[in-house]
Amino acid sequence: MEQFFASIYALRNEPGPGFPTTLKEKYLDGEVTLWFSLEMASFGGEIHFYLRTPAKHKNVIEANLYAQYPDIEIIEADDYISRMPAGLPELYQSGFDLAGGEFKTGKPDPYPIATYLKFETAQEEYQLDPISALMEIFGKLRPEEDGWLQILIRPADPNPKTSHWKKQVAETIEELRKKGAKEVSVGDEGQTMTYTPLKTPGETAVIKAIEESVLKSGFEVVIRWLYFAPQSIFNKDVVQRGIAGALNQYASGGLNFFVPSLASKTAMEWHNFPYVFPKYRTAVRKKELLKKYQERSLPEETILAQWSAANFWRSRSVFVLNTEELATIYHLPSHLVLTAPFVRRVEAKRAGPPAGLPLFEE
Repeated sequence: MEQFFASIYALRNEPGPGFPTTLKEKYLDGEVTLWFSLEMASFGGEIHFYLRTPAKHKNVIEANLYAQYPDIEIIEADDYISRMPAGLPELYQSGFDLAGGEFKTGKPDPYPIATYLKFETAQEEYQLDPISALMEIFGKLRPEEDGWLQILIRPADPNPKTSHWKKQVAETIEELRKKGAKEVSVGDEGQTMTYTPLKTPGETAVIKAIEESVLKSGFEVVIRWLYFAPQSIFNKDVVQRGIAGALNQYASGGLNFFVPSLASKTAMEWHNFPYVFPKYRTAVRKKELLKKYQERSLPEETILAQWSAANFWRSRSVFVLNTEELATIYHLPSHLVLTAPFVRRVEAKRAGPPAGLPLFEE
């Protein structure tokens, strides 16, 4: 799946270089970097995988998926979001409630998460597909419950001079290398030199992991989830804690990890800032999160666009993952995952003609 994300990165578009091309495409034509949505949905325990792409990239996406998974069946499906009412009042009237939120990384972008390489081993009985934990959670939902997971990805800026991510990586590596350095006096003439203590194996491993991570293409990422259930059996902890637990397996000592974004959670209490009108703020957040999920909303790149979208002053759950990290948190289940109880399979699959058939009549 890592090669698939590398091919997606090659589809990155941006305003053309040079003046006045940049001015016209960016500010007059509204050229923005297109993004994609990787989704996983459970309808009462039945799991479906979705990928939403701009229409002009449909054929390229399909070709790359078939190249990675020759036996899969790709179907253009209706948007499953229509399963639920479009607005919060209608949802309440139908007897349902929702909960949701977003996840972000606990450390700055340069620090990578643990990837699928950590889960690979030479002994097959000890191998583990990390997506199996998430599938187990979604597969255990009751028939009346829905759990949706959305991973929005947008190819990050590859230019080291303008990319905030690459600049941050360089600064972080330099900071880690100089950690503990101090000026010491040398000789009687007041001369000084910089003394840098030797790095521990753990510190060296962190620097190496960051350097290797930036060598691969990066994506700006948003992870968003929603849970729907009748109010009589509503239990948001099933999905919220389940997804948090599944993402926690990618935590690595000294490196990065996932945490819930408090700025996007839908359950507001009296002790949450600004400490007033918790029920009203909960309703507003539910409405906003539902709209963001429906629109596959990804925060804009420019400051002006952020301001116009009224999210400039808000905390945004956007972070950067490279192709290896993306392939770890989202991929089609491997043979290590028992998918039969959870994933509906197509009744028949396409196949080419058998070898050896005569092409012409004799």
